[in-house]
Amino acid sequence: MHGTRLALASQICLKLCGETEARLGGDYIVRARQEAGDLVHACLFNPTTGEWREGTVHADDLNDIKSILGIGEGLAVELANLLRRLVSPFRQVQCLKWLVGNEEYCLESLTIREVNNGQVELWLERERRGGGLERVFLARLPADVRIIHDEFLGQEFYTVYINDRLIIVSSDINDFANALKNRGGFIIERLDREVQLAIERGQEDEGGVSDAWDYR
Repeated sequence: MHGTRLALASQICLKLCGETEARLGGDYIVRARQEAGDLVHACLFNPTTGEWREGTVHADDLNDIKSILGIGEGLAVELANLLRRLVSPFRQVQCLKWLVGNEEYCLESLTIREVNNGQVELWLERERRGGGLERVFLARLPADVRIIHDEFLGQEFYTVYINDRLIIVSSDINDFANALKNRGGFIIERLDREVQLAIERGQEDEGGVSDAWDYR
């Protein structure tokens, strides 16, 4: 019966809310689809109990979420945070501050938004007291930034590729930022901790190359 309910709910969710899926609070499966403005059609399914909830809500209005979906304050706060991540064009790079005692709820994070011409914008997102988001623009960077580990020289190099062509190489983060500014089209308000963290968030070295990000 459990498997049948889950399969049926998944089919309904796919039709109503698309394919973007995440877990909420360890219990619910959540799917969401962006509608007009800040409206989001949200689907919540608890595969353990078979409980099913869905409706169109204002993503930043906790009272709307509680009323339409019939859930409590705590779950509504977590769901509002999750919905913004699921349907937003801004994608999280890294969480900088978690809610104390709840590592599923991020209070402050680095996010990126894809723009034209192989570029991404870097933003700092903060939760406002009482709900809603504050966004602060940090930088406009190339979409394909790579950190190259040269084992022979024992150095790391920051590189930029555009249309698979190498256009910038630097072993110093400050020189790298200046090269981006001088090239034109890229913006770094200031090389603060958040921007540097975003540039340097490489994966484990594989074959001498570590991709900080590549959203081409």
